[in-house]
Amino acid sequence: IVLPRLHEFNSQAIANMVWAYAVFNFPSNVDFGLHSDLIRLIVSSIESFDDKGLRQLHQWNLWGKERTGKSVLPLDVAEHCLRVFNSKEGTHSRLENNVARVLHNMEVCFEVEVQLNSGYSVDFLVS
Repeated sequence: IVLPRLHEFNSQAIANMVWAYAVFNFPSNVDFGLHSDLIRLIVSSIESFDDKGLRQLHQWNLWGKERTGKSVLPLDVAEHCLRVFNSKEGTHSRLENNVARVLHNMEVCFEVEVQLNSGYSVDFLVS
C-alpha cells in the first residue's frame, strides 16, 4: 500500500516511517523496510533530510545491518548519517552523576560517555 505512494511522502515522513519500522522490528517489516525502491528514494533525496531525519536514517541503517549483515545505505551516505548522528551531544542526568560519584568513591576505574562504532555511546565503561 505504501510503496506506490512513496513519492507523496516528504523526507521527514520517510525518516519517521523507516525509523518506526526499525524500532518495532516486526519480521514482516523487513520486506518493506529494506525494499530497494525505498532505499533508492532515500539515497536520491538525501540532501532533503535534516539532521533529525539523518539520525533516524542512521538508526534504520543499523537495523538493516543487523537484519542483512550489510549496510542498507551506500557507504558515503551511511557515513554522512553516522557523522550527523555523532554530532548531537548527550546530556548527563542526576542519576548518571550519582553513579559516577559512587564508582569514583568505590575506586572503580571507568570511562564516561564512551562512543561505540555504531554511533551510540554508553554512559560508563568499567574497566
